[in-house]
Amino acid sequence: MQMKLTEWEGSSGKFYCACVDDLGRNSGAWWVPARGLDLPLPQYLKMLYEDYDASIESTKSGTYIIYWTDQARMRKFKNWANKYYRDHKVTI
Repeated sequence: MQMKLTEWEGSSGKFYCACVDDLGRNSGAWWVPARGLDLPLPQYLKMLYEDYDASIESTKSGTYIIYWTDQARMRKFKNWANKYYRDHKVTI
């Protein structure tokens, strides 16, 4: 199955994107897009924060919540990542 990020807006007005095609197999986990982009996790988080103005919150369980307050910035990342996935035939 082709890797593809989907976007949505939460009830708080924050914007999110993740791969939701196979949630039973953890496709929506925060680190799945990094693997598809072949980036180490620290570099992936740094890129989101610096290049795409993402907000990143850590949880007590050791995971991250990644979101945007600006839909246009989120879409810039989502569209770039989806193009990479298509061009490199990344699957989940």
